[in-house]
Amino acid sequence: MSASRARSFETRDDGSGVLPSPRAIRVLVVGGLTRLDAHYRAAPAGVEIDTVNADGGSLETRAAAADAIVLVVGNVSHAAAAKVRSIARRRGTPLASATGASVSRVRAAIALAFVAARDGEGLGVDTTLRLA
Repeated sequence: MSASRARSFETRDDGSGVLPSPRAIRVLVVGGLTRLDAHYRAAPAGVEIDTVNADGGSLETRAAAADAIVLVVGNVSHAAAAKVRSIARRRGTPLASATGASVSRVRAAIALAFVAARDGEGLGVDTTLRLA
């Protein structure tokens, strides 16, 4: 894994010394249903979920800042999907595809993307992850 993509650690002093504390992994969900955003964002500690439902100016910035990306294939514009795939390929960011907008499918893709980002997978030429 390259030094730029390595998990960063914040330092804190709790009186007993400096302890490493991993920062949360940022997962960007692109597409999906707006009414389900709150359900998509429900995540355990250590995971930050951001959602984007439209191809706007912030899409590229948010995708570049993400540690992993989930693309909700059936509910995203072709232009947004192409941008996200390009950014993921260029930056080596893990990209998981959710084949539907249901909460269970998106959460499964988020879990897959989280594990790939945590373990440093998806950093090669083919960054697309598939659910088994």
